[in-house]
Amino acid sequence: MKMKLKTVMYFIEQCHCDPMVRDRNGWTPLHYVARGGDITIVQYLMNDCHCDPMCTVIWGYTPVHYAIQEYHYHIAAYLNNDHDCHPNKYNYGPLHYAIRSKDLSLFQHFINNEHHD
Repeated sequence: MKMKLKTVMYFIEQCHCDPMVRDRNGWTPLHYVARGGDITIVQYLMNDCHCDPMCTVIWGYTPVHYAIQEYHYHIAAYLNNDHDCHPNKYNYGPLHYAIRSKDLSLFQHFINNEHHD
């Protein structure tokens, strides 16, 4: 198990930190981890802590939007496959960000899995 995951688990399970806490802009730990690119922590937050993949920051972005913006396509695919993520408040969905990324494999992933926003 990676040290980062052990640390997160310690704070949530032993220190009783809230995995769904928000900062002043609405960011949750899931937003930060999706943006940071650690799939094991994303999976832990989703599967064990039951974090909401549809939670939005004040600008309407979900964790999947940040994963795509930072080129963490494995996280974007995981969040979108297992937890249907919808467009932000500007009506930009994961497919829009996949197109903007100019990454053909990510674009094909969203087209093949019929996640059209």
